Amino acid sequence: MFGKFQAIKDFFSGKISVTHGSSEVELNKTNFGFIYCETALMERIVAKVAKKIKGIRDAKVVVDKPFGNYPLKVRFSLMIAQDCSANDLSETLVEKSKQALRDTCGIKNAVVEVRVTDVERVEQRRRVK
Repeated sequence: MFGKFQAIKDFFSGKISVTHGSSEVELNKTNFGFIYCETALMERIVAKVAKKIKGIRDAKVVVDKPFGNYPLKVRFSLMIAQDCSANDLSETLVEKSKQALRDTCGIKNAVVEVRVTDVERVEQRRRVK
C-alpha cells in the first residue's frame, strides 16, 4: 500500500516547485459570482507599502489565509535603519498596510504582526595617518 504513495511522490518530486504556497481568499460575493484574490498578490501589495516607508531597509512578508472566524493575518520581518524608532515604524507600517489592503482588496479586518529581526549595520571608515 505504501509503495503506491512512494511512487506518486517520486513522480511529482521533480515536476512541482513552490517556494511559498499561495491560496485563494474569497473577498466578496456579488450577483455575478464570487471575487477571489491570491495571498501572493496581497504579499506583493503590502511589501511595496513597506519599502516606501523611510527607515525600513528590507521587508519579508507572509500573508496567512483566514481560517474559520479568524481574520487575515499579515506577518512582517523587517530590517530597519539604525537611527529609526522601531515603535514608530511599526505603527506607521500597520496603518499603511491596513489602508492598502482596504483600498485594493476591500479587506477591513486584517491582523498585522511586525517583527524587527535586524538593524542595518553601518561601517565607519577611518582615516589612517
